[in-house]
Amino acid sequence: KNIEFPITRFHLRKEQIQEIGKRLPELERAGLLDQTEFSELVGLKLFADGSFGTHTAKMKEKYHDHVHGNEGGRGIFFDTIDKMNKAMKVAREHGIKTIATHAIGDEGIQRAIEVARRWIDMGEKNEFEPTFRIEHFELPLPVDQTLKDIKELGIWVVPQPNFLLDYVYKDRLGDRTRWICPHQEIVKAEIPMMFGTDGMPDSMLYAIYLATQAEEPRQRLSFLQALLASTITAAHF
Repeated sequence: KNIEFPITRFHLRKEQIQEIGKRLPELERAGLLDQTEFSELVGLKLFADGSFGTHTAKMKEKYHDHVHGNEGGRGIFFDTIDKMNKAMKVAREHGIKTIATHAIGDEGIQRAIEVARRWIDMGEKNEFEPTFRIEHFELPLPVDQTLKDIKELGIWVVPQPNFLLDYVYKDRLGDRTRWICPHQEIVKAEIPMMFGTDGMPDSMLYAIYLATQAEEPRQRLSFLQALLASTITAAHF
């Protein structure tokens, strides 16, 4: 309350949502949060997989450099489908309409899409407008089918251009690095895209720079396209 830059939405794990839900009467009495604000402000955060850096992003093919023992060196699923389903049920009990899913590897992204289908189906059955976004969205392979599914489901995507500078990933992913952050393909597919930084470039200007200077045409954006992904699209979301 009483801050100059309003927080319009924040995403929490299922356990945090349940805890706030229990304490909502107390928060209402303190004038901090009521049920309507809770439903509008809060989104559910899920994790499909890990990261390239730790070899835990979930991949269909093995990492090139070495094996960590995770399913033959293909990474790990962080949240199981059962855990995600239970979390979505909790979200609905609290009137939450928005889900954000962390998904980096190609197989992790496919799991996020699978969950999105269930969330959207839930919305149709329960007459609410579900929103679903995939955070990171770094290796959407196979790109044509993945983007087609994303478009049909109305999913928002949040690639992070700083991954384009991490050439060390070529040691792990080989030629697959050419499909990290295919920004231009996302634009062509008319999918709503907003940039994130993951805290690694501290400035969004740096994210814009990396997207406009990307080596691969499929990754490169015009300045205007990068600017819109860094400002207006996020505001629309």
